[in-house]
Amino acid sequence: MPDFDRRLPGRGLEALDRLASNRIGWWPDLLANWAPSGSSGGLRVAIRDGTLNFYEKGQSIARVTFGRDGNRPTMSIHQKYVKESNEDGQKYIKLMEAEGSDKDGRSVSWGGSTMLQEWIRRSSDYRGPEKRCIDSLVGCSPKVIDLEMGLPAFNERNTALRMDLVSLEVKSNDLYLTFWEAKMIGNSGLRSSIGKPEVFEQINAYRLYLADRDRRQRVAEAYINCCKIICKFHKMASRLGMPHSIDPLIKAAACADSMNVEEIPRLVVFDNCDPHREEVWQNHLKVLRSKVSVAIVDKQSQGMPIESIPRFGG
Repeated sequence: MPDFDRRLPGRGLEALDRLASNRIGWWPDLLANWAPSGSSGGLRVAIRDGTLNFYEKGQSIARVTFGRDGNRPTMSIHQKYVKESNEDGQKYIKLMEAEGSDKDGRSVSWGGSTMLQEWIRRSSDYRGPEKRCIDSLVGCSPKVIDLEMGLPAFNERNTALRMDLVSLEVKSNDLYLTFWEAKMIGNSGLRSSIGKPEVFEQINAYRLYLADRDRRQRVAEAYINCCKIICKFHKMASRLGMPHSIDPLIKAAACADSMNVEEIPRLVVFDNCDPHREEVWQNHLKVLRSKVSVAIVDKQSQGMPIESIPRFGG
């Protein structure tokens, strides 16, 4: 079974810390534009297994990787944000500390925060409504610790599972890890004339993965480590004068020996007022709530953290 992990190499973290202290190149500029969960107006960071991504409303502005020795952090960005064109297909610009090149060997020099802001501006052409809604929800949900989470393929599955949000929660004084799948209210996956909407397949696949105790333990350990890295990034960013805080529960999770994992993912639906027949939607909602916990983000719940939005069913 492939491992699930959230980690970065120790030498790579040390290198990033030096770059932050020296205020050299793209890393301090990324940190200065980082908006931790619970704050708005910046990039979201997501820790992977040996890499990390910075997202702008669902668009990966920067992917940070490390050399085989665990050192030499490198930033990659899709050329469509750099050149304001996507004619060359899947090509990326790679930068080490201050300079880099694309696959054709063309040189790129880091232009500071001004260059980064221009790349962010160009990414707006590629943002979808669902990702914008997710980012707004993260902006008022300080306990979210991961985005675009992917679980390894398992059993007969040969593709990875993906979930939109991972968050922390306290229930009966115990620390829990919770997972959320997000959909717009007009998404066809929420509806079915035979009572089996497509989203049930996604939820059930995650449930099957997390039903295994060893897998749950591995996921819990990975996210404890993820919280440790978030705390380290926050210390680096604070030295650069970043005003945003991180939630105390993230700090508590970073010091925890273990945490519980909620096996059944939850569903969050964004009611963005897309045209729909309310009575028909209520029938579909009744089917959804027969199998999964559903939270609706509408005008009344906008601005509420994800764990506080009223949920029904499941």
